[in-house]
Parts: sequence; C-alpha cells; structure tokens
Amino acid sequence: MTISVVEEKKRRLSFGIELSSLEGLDLTASWLHRNLFGGAERLKIDAEISNIGGSVSGIDYAIGVSIDRPATFTPDTTLGFSTELGHIEDPDLRADLFTASVGLSHVFSQTLTGRVNLGYEYANGSAFGSDGSKVGDFLFRSLTLPVGLTWDRRDSKTDATKGFYIDAEVKPFLGFGTTGSGARIYADLRGYRGFGNDRRFVLAGRLQAGAVFGSTLLETPRDNLFLSGGGGTVRGQPYQSLGINVLRGPIAYQIGGNRFVAASVE
Repeated sequence: MTISVVEEKKRRLSFGIELSSLEGLDLTASWLHRNLFGGAERLKIDAEISNIGGSVSGIDYAIGVSIDRPATFTPDTTLGFSTELGHIEDPDLRADLFTASVGLSHVFSQTLTGRVNLGYEYANGSAFGSDGSKVGDFLFRSLTLPVGLTWDRRDSKTDATKGFYIDAEVKPFLGFGTTGSGARIYADLRGYRGFGNDRRFVLAGRLQAGAVFGSTLLETPRDNLFLSGGGGTVRGQPYQSLGINVLRGPIAYQIGGNRFVAASVE
C-alpha cells in the first residue's frame, strides 16, 4: 500500500452573518491555525457578537481561544486547553462570564470515547424580574471536574435508522464564597429502529435526565441548572423558556431547575 500525504493549508478564516426578526443580527468570526508546533496541534480563536438590534434581549458577546494537541500520552488521547470571556444580556439576567479548562479526551474504540476536564467558572451579574426590575446580584466561582462518556452505535450520525446513542456526564464542582458545592449528573439516551424496505420508516426515541446534588437551587451556578424549551427538549416552546419561577419579595424571576427529565418519540 502506497500512501501520499498532502498537508492542508495551515490557516483558515471563517465569517458568519445571521439575521433574525426577533433576535436581530449575529456576527461570528474564527481563525484556525493547523499544525501549530509541528505535531498536528490546532489553535482556534472564536469571536461572536449577537442580538444586535434584537427585540427580546440585549447584545451578547464572547471571545474564546482553544488549543488541541493530539497523540498526548497515547496515540488516541488528545490534550486540550480552552478559555472564554463573554457577556450576556437575557431578559432575566445580565452577567459577565469567564471560563478556563484543561482536559483529555480518549478514543477507546470506533464507538466509545471518554473525556475529563479540570476547569474554573466565573459568573458575575444581576437577576431581573418578569417586569424588568432588578431582583438582586450574584457571584458564582467554582472549580469543576466533569467526566463523561459517549457510546455511539448508530449506523449514521446524521440520518440514523438503527442503533443507539448514549452520552453521560458527572460534573463535581467546588464553590467559593456564596457558591455551593456538589455534583451535576446528566444523561442523553437515543434509540432508532427502522422498518420497511431500506428502512424508509424509522421509530426514534429519546430520554434526557439530569440532577444537581449537594447544592441548593440559589447556590448553584446558573450553567449547572436545567432549562428546557426548543428543538432539543420541548419543541414548540422558545429556547430555554421553561424553568423555575422564584419569588423574591413582590418580584418573580425565572432560573433553571435542579432536576430535569424530557422524553420524546418520533
């Protein structure tokens, strides 16, 4: 067997523009540098500004940097570092965000992969009620250690007619200051069964479940709570519009829940 290898261009620029009648204008850009140090490393810088002129929420922005180094420790293990700095302005909250993590992903087989990361998460912002009035401020700081497995036995990742897909993650977190400590558990299970000639008809089912243990609702970082709504959970509802209504004095505001179950059949 004779194999000829031609190296791809080392640098790539990507740009995106998206316009929505409700959410306004989104602008995205990224810069990718392949083979950064000669060992197939990948450096990627992403930037995004969204909801420009939107009627639902204010302007969000973020910039992130990630570096991946393949064949670390073993030929099937990738070492990765990522960090992101951003700001969000949703109807129910406004916050400055920062995350940084370093981790490993390993390919056990063609169908089974695993990952583990050590990260730091920071969120400083304010919560707002349904009438737009400010409810209070929050500051979340935590160290995280998510460990996950993905088992993919589908015959196709984009048009499955048989097989199953399981993704599960356990995420312990250690809070500082007023941030609680505990663990977040989440699992996503999907199954497919085709019928008829060439499996023209497919029965598909999906079950999602998650829970937060050890930390009270208001002490848990917002990203560790569960919101539903949208194509990935409850179709026909706006994205992440379903949560928990919390009453603080005369003002009610919405946050995610510490328990979550969703099921669907198609």
